[in-house]
Amino acid sequence: MNKDKKIFLSFLKNHNFSSKPIKRFENYEKILKEWNKKINLISKKSAKKIWTRHFLDSVLITKHLDFSNSTVIDLGSGGGLPGLPIKFLYPSLQLYLIESRRNKTLFLKYLIEKLDLTGCHVLRKRFENVNEIPNYSCNHVLVRAVKIKKNYINKAFHLLRDEGKIVLYRSMEQTDNILDDSAVAFEYDKTVIEDSELNYGGYKFLIIGKK
Repeated sequence: MNKDKKIFLSFLKNHNFSSKPIKRFENYEKILKEWNKKINLISKKSAKKIWTRHFLDSVLITKHLDFSNSTVIDLGSGGGLPGLPIKFLYPSLQLYLIESRRNKTLFLKYLIEKLDLTGCHVLRKRFENVNEIPNYSCNHVLVRAVKIKKNYINKAFHLLRDEGKIVLYRSMEQTDNILDDSAVAFEYDKTVIEDSELNYGGYKFLIIGKK
């Protein structure tokens, strides 16, 4: 077993997650790497450390937010990150994977079928054009590999419940000045959580909620 996989397994154990999803993560890794030869889902460099750079990165937020029985949007899902790793840990979660590019939506649909997942919905649309999700029905909107725009913030607030959160995955160096723009139509609270897990390095989450 490689070092990165051991780090990921230690995270699950230390935070009281079941080891049952591991086979699903292993199959995900295999399919993701195979498709990555044909379409750009993750960088070739990061593929060598997929268990930490992608799987662990995706689920670190579970230390700070509870995803039990929730409805979640993964905006710009690409290769299914971060939504699918969180879904593996919370099987009851209802997940919407929003991706505008055809080849990546084909991958997501194939992946969901091969992993025998339920409660996963792939929408091939730009986020601002999504109308399949009822307003005020979602708990969280996750944004990991997409540059956030002010119209995305406004759209997300329309879809979120009163207690819902937008979660921006960020490195320590990144900033989000878009939130200071007057065109954001809602009053919001902003929380920054810095995280360092298992000597993997610094990471932060920008969590935005309605006032």
